[in-house]
Amino acid sequence: MQLNIGILGDSPGWRLLLQQEGVPFSHVGEEISANHFSVVGIGDSVDEREAEGVRGYLKKGGAVLCSARIFAQLASSHYANMNVRYLLPEPDSDFEDAGLMDIHQKCRVPMNANTLKNERGATTCYVGEFLGGHVVALPFDIEAVMLDHRSAAKSFYSPTKRLPYEHVSVVSRGNVRRLIARALEILHHRRSMPYAHVWYYPRDSESVFSFRVDTDRGTEEEIQQLYSVAGQHRVPMSWFIDAKSQAKMMPVFKRMEHQELGVHCFDHRVYKEFERNLENIGKAMEVMRLAGIEPKGFAAPFGKWNKGLARAVKEHGLKYSSEFSYDYDNLPSTPYFEDNFLGVPQIPVHPICIGSLKRQGYKDARMVQYFEFILRQKLASRLPLIFYHHPKDGHHSVLEHVFNFIAGRRIPMMRFADYAEWWQERQTMNLRLSYEGNHLKTSGRPTSRDVFLRITKGDGTEALLELRPDIHLDAVKWESKPKPFVLPKDYLRCRKFNYRIPLTQTVNLLSR
Repeated sequence: MQLNIGILGDSPGWRLLLQQEGVPFSHVGEEISANHFSVVGIGDSVDEREAEGVRGYLKKGGAVLCSARIFAQLASSHYANMNVRYLLPEPDSDFEDAGLMDIHQKCRVPMNANTLKNERGATTCYVGEFLGGHVVALPFDIEAVMLDHRSAAKSFYSPTKRLPYEHVSVVSRGNVRRLIARALEILHHRRSMPYAHVWYYPRDSESVFSFRVDTDRGTEEEIQQLYSVAGQHRVPMSWFIDAKSQAKMMPVFKRMEHQELGVHCFDHRVYKEFERNLENIGKAMEVMRLAGIEPKGFAAPFGKWNKGLARAVKEHGLKYSSEFSYDYDNLPSTPYFEDNFLGVPQIPVHPICIGSLKRQGYKDARMVQYFEFILRQKLASRLPLIFYHHPKDGHHSVLEHVFNFIAGRRIPMMRFADYAEWWQERQTMNLRLSYEGNHLKTSGRPTSRDVFLRITKGDGTEALLELRPDIHLDAVKWESKPKPFVLPKDYLRCRKFNYRIPLTQTVNLLSR
């Protein structure tokens, strides 16, 4: 039995997601074998001949993950149209650990939906049996959600009354990915199979910590003070240099030890046009290279992302980029547009920084409370701990609290370039898995021993193991999966109208 996800229909969004998750996958051919495909993921462009093949696959005990539209086609039934702002799993449900999912799309809801509530409390998803097989029918097309490049201002939950906000991607793809991963896991377990994927971090680490510094007009004194904090706590930071305002400070950056130096900009802005972004990045890189600095990565001013910027980053040969208007609080991914994967990984950060909290009047104690909440939420959600800062924003005692928290948990600290390089290696290992006689057989070897496999069973246990050709599951030491993060009772405050967002936008518009 192959542990292999079959893809039927248009596939870029599926491929993006499955690459993030680290599961073997391939495209479905003429025949859908229940032995060759442990689960079949279906896009919304399926004809009746293909639908009949899926029905045959389900009758053989197969498992399908699809939209409500496709499920209605398979079952010759109907669905309900519904505008959905967000989805929120119920406590103690199959998807309780997926978190709040911003969708903001016209969705289709199965008539027999039995889980996953929207903002009005209506169930939107079906999990159950059909034709002798197993089905998870979602209210949206995975392709449409994963390739949605809209961005907008969004509030983020805080234990403090006043909520911070930032301009980020409309769809919270990180939580959507977690939902899909959980659906794949459920479907494997319902077929009495283990679920396995390449782990998200080196070896069996519970996460990684990366810290980005956008140097925006920081003075030499401010830069040196932050660098001193980095040295005291042995934090390898990734500094993205505001090259025009800090051209005379390049020797200061050049002398830094154990740090990474990347490109922020020359002129502190992002253009829509490819050519202007290309010129802006190129001028910054020229200033840095004249100082003997060879940057590997890029982070855009204000976290802005667009296709013209992405093309310019690739054209300059940079190895990664990091913009929260593309994605945030998620695993790295490679953007897809214009019928092609860009080839430059995005490393998402948490979009709220100390500067965001300062604008809401937070003092040190409230900032510490906020970041500790985010750290614990991210760890429970198996997310990377990636944050950013500006030297001008100070509040080093808050940073020191974060750094001490990370050190206390023994979480590896990685520069952005190092995590990007490791992630690329993870993506290219071409893993193949099969399951027989309670043995998990693997092929496709990584070039590093730091790539591990995570395996889960239907009884709620898991194991993180170094890859080897034959894993006897009876000999594995199984442990209980971490308990899901329990959202505070007032969590949905962050999806209520925040008057400070339009007020700030109006002030910014008038001040231009």
